[in-house]
Amino acid sequence: MKTTLTAILLIAIVMFFTLPNQSFAQAPDTIIVSAMPPGNLNVVITGDTTASGQRNNPNRVYMLQQTGAFDSTYFITATVYSNFNLTIIGKINPTTGHPPVIAPFINADNSSPSTYFVPLGGNITFRNLYFSGQRVDQTSSTGSVALPSGDSITVVADHCVFDDFQLGNNSNVFMFAGTHYKVFITNSDFRNNQSDYFDQPSALWFLGSTTADTVVIANNTFSCNNKALMGAPGYIKYFRFEHNTVFFSTSRSLVLFQAVTAIIRNNIFYGAFFRGYTTTETTHEQWHPTKVELPALIMFDSLSTLANPPYNLKESDRNIVLQNNVYFWPKDAYNYWTSINDTASDKLVPPLWMNPQTALMFTDKTTWPGFSASNNDSTDPGFNSSLVQSTDNNIINYLNLNFTTGTASGSRWKLFPDDPTTMFASVSTNWAETQGYPIPENLKYSNAALLTAGTDGKPLGDLNWFSQLTGVAQVSNNIPEAFSLSQNYPNPFNPTTIIEYTVPKSSFVSLKVYNILGQEVATLYRGFQKAGSYKADFDASKLSSGVYLYNLQSNGFTLTKKMVLMK
Repeated sequence: MKTTLTAILLIAIVMFFTLPNQSFAQAPDTIIVSAMPPGNLNVVITGDTTASGQRNNPNRVYMLQQTGAFDSTYFITATVYSNFNLTIIGKINPTTGHPPVIAPFINADNSSPSTYFVPLGGNITFRNLYFSGQRVDQTSSTGSVALPSGDSITVVADHCVFDDFQLGNNSNVFMFAGTHYKVFITNSDFRNNQSDYFDQPSALWFLGSTTADTVVIANNTFSCNNKALMGAPGYIKYFRFEHNTVFFSTSRSLVLFQAVTAIIRNNIFYGAFFRGYTTTETTHEQWHPTKVELPALIMFDSLSTLANPPYNLKESDRNIVLQNNVYFWPKDAYNYWTSINDTASDKLVPPLWMNPQTALMFTDKTTWPGFSASNNDSTDPGFNSSLVQSTDNNIINYLNLNFTTGTASGSRWKLFPDDPTTMFASVSTNWAETQGYPIPENLKYSNAALLTAGTDGKPLGDLNWFSQLTGVAQVSNNIPEAFSLSQNYPNPFNPTTIIEYTVPKSSFVSLKVYNILGQEVATLYRGFQKAGSYKADFDASKLSSGVYLYNLQSNGFTLTKKMVLMK
């Protein structure tokens, strides 16, 4: 039987290899949307909608194209309401390596949209986009990227940046108000999302009894955000928070009171919940469905309402894994708490990793047999000291205002102040070659022990900061004459193979692997590379036998070749 299958596969391989190598063609349902005039993006999407609220083509993809030497900004003039699958994908600028920007427009009456997208139905997908909440006059009335309000909506955000959304009490970058959501946030950055009040939400929030079937947050960076990164008082069936870097926040990180299955592992929480809480703050957790709890970085509680119909869940049904995480507060945080307590009658309590109720659930194996915690340590990752010091100063000034006056009106504690004309103006021109993509701060760290401390043997935190994880190595810095992509070797292979390519000048490079259906199965590299020759090791041990395509893109150059996995 195995011989027969092998013969069939070999015949298929021979037939497939008679086809020429070619780049992936643009799908016929794709609309290229121009950045200008302002409002063109929301006008095109709204104009593509029928009177019944559906779309003329249900599989439409809106492509934000960039071809010039400057990054394109798509100004939103009005909120987009959708009742269909909404997919917006940005093309990386071949010159700068930056994604297109979506930003609020200043209308004639000085108003700007408070929310960009409100999905009432269908799914929503964002890829390769830089969402800014700031207007060109350096003010903002935009608090949210998306407020899904329908049921059974899937939200996907991959390789996006969510920057400078000035959040109020009833807004969030993503805020959910329905049931049965599926949410996948990957390879993205949430930065500088703040408000006048330290305890306002920042990244993802599920209102009240809102439910989610699946929430996956993996390989993201959260820097300088207020309050919880993820808050869910209601029912979360499956939650995974893995390989994320949290760099300073004013309040809690993960509020998951009634999660049934949750995996929280391989993350870094640095300077999170910097403010702590005061001894007179007795209503610490106002969103709790049944009672008050002390706030902490990690918060769980009993199933409460889920023990009743229609869920009828038991505590023994839950599986919660808290594994191989690092949390750390810099010295300036301890100095700040001491200084406040020396001068104020209302004492400031340093933050907790887990509150007592949550800690009990991990030790009481009779009631909660599925709870397990291991290798969660207070360890300094060793981030850039100048970046840490700058952020320390900014957050302390902000919190002093909030602590003494109850609000830090107009005050922000950003990593890099934004220029009204370009978000990159205050950063050196070559930052993209030496630091992260596409944000200016560099959150690599120096603690070598953490570089292999993950449950998977990889670095803790967002893996996008460590390009070596892709298995790509520079084999020569001699400047080649042209871009090239070599045939992989060995080929056929099982399960590893090597792909070599050359880059003639420093530029943004993408090397990805697809199956024969055109579905992406692996990203071997995505970021800036200096001129030189490179070698990528591809491990396909988790893939099935068959024909795969690998695609190299850079500076408008694209080439695809075929390879065969034979197990």
